[in-house]
Amino acid sequence: MRNRGFTLIEMSISMVFIGVIGGIVFLTTDSTSSAVRTGIAVAELDARALRALERVCESLKTASSDLSTPQVAAPLAGVEVDFQRGLGTDEAGAPQWGPPEQYTLDYDEADDGADDDGDGLVDEGVLVWFENPGLAGERRVVVTNGVREYLEGETLDGTDENGNGLIDERGFCLEWGTNRVTVHLSLAGRDAHDNALVSTVERTVSFRNEGD
Repeated sequence: MRNRGFTLIEMSISMVFIGVIGGIVFLTTDSTSSAVRTGIAVAELDARALRALERVCESLKTASSDLSTPQVAAPLAGVEVDFQRGLGTDEAGAPQWGPPEQYTLDYDEADDGADDDGDGLVDEGVLVWFENPGLAGERRVVVTNGVREYLEGETLDGTDENGNGLIDERGFCLEWGTNRVTVHLSLAGRDAHDNALVSTVERTVSFRNEGD
């Protein structure tokens, strides 16, 4: 018996089959790469939120509740805190305090519901640290950008939508208690496909120092 080659129909079927397999492999690879890129973007946003939260909390740990203002009572929350860190005591045992400092939420675009600066975010703010605010020798450092206008799950409607006991709280806010403060922070971002990302963190800090 003579060996015969593939018929035209068999070749066509084979080519279609190879094309389908190739398409599946491409789609799977592309989907996996997309998921990896999104995962990296989420991890980077989470890390940035945690770094900013850690900086604020470490600063406030050594402050005095008596020297920290304003202390806004729940269900409202403040977006600013003025404080001084404890530096120890002098020879007579009197507490020594560092220069005035401040954390505050500032906005880098108009509150108009639009992406005015073209970064893919809407009405976002920046968390800023000041040393000697309003005084000679003032220092200003942006701790993080991309702060959401409101904390995750919240909008301006006069209710507690995210169930945390606060009303219409901003993307960076401070919830005060007796000799302690809870710091809340929500950051917004975008992945490579322009999908919206959010990272929300919070931590409660107890003041180590008292007195003025």
